[in-house]
Amino acid sequence: MANRPALLNTALPPGFYGRATANDYPPLVFQERTALVLHQVAAWPNTVESIERQLVNKGGYSAAPGFSGAILNSSGHRLVRVEPLKWWLIGQAPPVVQPDDGATLDLSHARIQLDLHGPAAAELLNRFLPVDLRPSRCPAGQVYMTQLHHTSVLLLCDDARYSLLLPTSFAVSLAELLCDGARQFGYQVLPPSESELQTT
Repeated sequence: MANRPALLNTALPPGFYGRATANDYPPLVFQERTALVLHQVAAWPNTVESIERQLVNKGGYSAAPGFSGAILNSSGHRLVRVEPLKWWLIGQAPPVVQPDDGATLDLSHARIQLDLHGPAAAELLNRFLPVDLRPSRCPAGQVYMTQLHHTSVLLLCDDARYSLLLPTSFAVSLAELLCDGARQFGYQVLPPSESELQTT
């Protein structure tokens, strides 16, 4: 597990903002999670099937996800197909991959996880992301590698809860951008959590 302090304190100090108050259920809730475990596994063009088998067997997944898809195992960890030759493992370590088969890379400190939920969450995100977040188009478990203010981000969808994996170097500015957009709804920032990614 990545052991690091919260990095978004300046952009997301805990409290209520805009029209949100402690007496109301806020339309939006932000929370940083500091226990992100993220590994990238890459295959060579001729070893895709071999790497898929290793990932499925090591992680206890029922199958390998298709491109831009994700699958959960019984422990709530995710296997995400982010590119034709690349997968992200969220919440667990990768299998031992031989150099002739591919390569692995620990990205745990390269991304910041920001959770967002509440009745206005999808509306806010739709103002920044070119993604259709209607329930019929974005079911629980859906994953998007997309753009937020010209920056590549990963969006994980779990019913009305969303998790953004933001590049560490841009995380503060992106969080500030989201908060500026959230003021019209009112929002709450919860203290950072050391728990892992919440899944359905």
